[in-house]
Amino acid sequence: MTTAEHRAARNNMAGALWMCATVCCFTAMAVAGRELSDTMSTAQIMVLRSLVGLVIVLPLALSAGRIATRRPLLHVARNGVHFVGQYAWFYGIAVLSLVDMSALMATTPIWSTLFAVAFLRERAGLRRWLIIALGFAGVLVILRPHTLPVSWAALVCIFGAAGYAGANVLSKELMRTDTPLQIVFWMLLIQLPIATLVNWGAWSPVAWEDAGWILVVGATGVLAHLTMNQSIRLGDISIVVPVTYLQLPLIGLAGFILFQEVPEVMVLAGAAMIIGGTWWNFVVERRIARGGR
Repeated sequence: MTTAEHRAARNNMAGALWMCATVCCFTAMAVAGRELSDTMSTAQIMVLRSLVGLVIVLPLALSAGRIATRRPLLHVARNGVHFVGQYAWFYGIAVLSLVDMSALMATTPIWSTLFAVAFLRERAGLRRWLIIALGFAGVLVILRPHTLPVSWAALVCIFGAAGYAGANVLSKELMRTDTPLQIVFWMLLIQLPIATLVNWGAWSPVAWEDAGWILVVGATGVLAHLTMNQSIRLGDISIVVPVTYLQLPLIGLAGFILFQEVPEVMVLAGAAMIIGGTWWNFVVERRIARGGR
């Protein structure tokens, strides 16, 4: 194995670990979003997420001395498709069970790999496609398409997964010139007015008891995207994005503990397939990073 291959494998492993942190942040944000969806709209949650996020990120960006970007149009494009994915995610949290929403959004790695191969010229070998296929098969086991009614919410989540995938690919491209902190700053700055316009005339009073959940949504949103952008910067999209499959069993566990959403046996079987594929990915990449085959 060449030095370049060894370095790439180590970067993929590090990127996968950063994505594990992202999964934990998104799980916490899903719980907070579910709590807030009882009293406010999806767009209002996104407005508050951006406001809190800017309060957190702006001092960090100023201290780093890197706010300006040479690629504003690419940031606008990224945040356009990312807004679609984020809106679908919060919408799914409000109207579906956490497991169903997460399972539908778990198609993101499929879209991400397709877009990365098409636009970034990444190489996705047989093993990576098999890992993605195994994860997606786990999603199908959970959803059982022959019994799942095709609802508007389900279509929104699948469309949102494609939006997230497009944002991942554009983030990888932006990472050539901008830092993860810059990308998060511009995400919050651009999406705040978009969410405000979408929520125009539908603002609900914010209760004090929701303040903690709003803080969780904003803080985990910032941390999730910082760790995700770092993950994408280090590793191949077709390697690191499938780690997000782990979000499904974690969110399912949160739904069971906090909202009494009891997963079925098929959900547990599908989750086992998803975890198995992701673990296989970790083991192989770790062996390659250590110089093995």
